[in-house]
Amino acid sequence: MRNPNELSEIATKIGTELHSQYILGFRPSNKARGARWRKIAVKVGSRNGPQHLSVRAKKGYYAHTF
Repeated sequence: MRNPNELSEIATKIGTELHSQYILGFRPSNKARGARWRKIAVKVGSRNGPQHLSVRAKKGYYAHTF
């Protein structure tokens, strides 16, 4: 930050982004166990036409062996 007067605007932007976040969870249908890499894909769309939507998600996970 170069200008301390920008702090309020930056804090407002951060608050707006945090307010607009979602956390998703799932249970895989593949019940096989083993420490294998499993890919996942998260896609979003809008019913109201094009909007600025973005996804930040992992590309996959390792299945637990327990």
